[in-house]
Amino acid sequence: MRSTNGLGAAAADGQNQASAADSLDANTPGADQLFLHAQGVGSRGAATQGAGSHGASSSASAPQATSPAHAPQGAAPSASAPRGATCPPSAPEGDSPQEFYGDYYQRLLEAQRQLDTLVDDYIAARSDSDDLGPVVYHSSRIKSPESLQGKLRRLDAKPTFETALSLQIHDIVGARVICAFIDDVYDAADYICGRPEVRVQQRKDYIANPKPNGYRSLHLIVRLTQGPAADLLPLEIQLRTIAIDFWATLEHKIKYKKTIANEELMRAELKRCADEITSVDLSMQAIRNAIRSADQE
Repeated sequence: MRSTNGLGAAAADGQNQASAADSLDANTPGADQLFLHAQGVGSRGAATQGAGSHGASSSASAPQATSPAHAPQGAAPSASAPRGATCPPSAPEGDSPQEFYGDYYQRLLEAQRQLDTLVDDYIAARSDSDDLGPVVYHSSRIKSPESLQGKLRRLDAKPTFETALSLQIHDIVGARVICAFIDDVYDAADYICGRPEVRVQQRKDYIANPKPNGYRSLHLIVRLTQGPAADLLPLEIQLRTIAIDFWATLEHKIKYKKTIANEELMRAELKRCADEITSVDLSMQAIRNAIRSADQE
């Protein structure tokens, strides 16, 4: 990984803050989501894994998508009129993902696999990093029917996949990329945004412009322009450091507690911790930069 412009230059990419409902279920993986893939990368050797070494690992109820991730195709029809796909008009609670998403499910699996491939390709491209690999781990998921239906109800919308398509809900398929350093977050985001099969719809920089609760992350809303999942729906990619990912896990648990004693005090303490974590992230980045500069002398 080569040194990038860092936090100051990346601040120019900052976007207006968005609500937590527009993220991958409020910033952290939830138990109600269908996680189909998780890949850890802890060293230079692991970072050299290519996209072909794995795919989205699916459960027995989630068949593998087999179409090539980057096979160039003509532009797919829009989400409201895809290639012969039909979605159930109203799926009851408790449906499996295949039943809820209907003919779209295989294309959602392919979109997930393409997101995984984007990150794997980045890892491979930075395999000559002189220290810790840029991606500590990454994961992806297709939103579970229960989670999507709950989100639609909070929007006072009919809880069907067809409604989600019409509203262009952008986190039905999502990925999370956890990096060691802040510079790696921006470098990974720039790599993904520069790929020819990716069209960036929105870039939200909560590192340069933190949320009021202290949350810091970089969110990309993208569309795929090639392959079976081309132009199906917007996808979300979250990138952040491992330190803030640890914080976000605890913050998520508190956010969804029905009742909690001293909630205001606890949220204030979480905000203080987030600020301290950011200070540590910046200090670690400075130390890394100093070591690299010394190595080059």
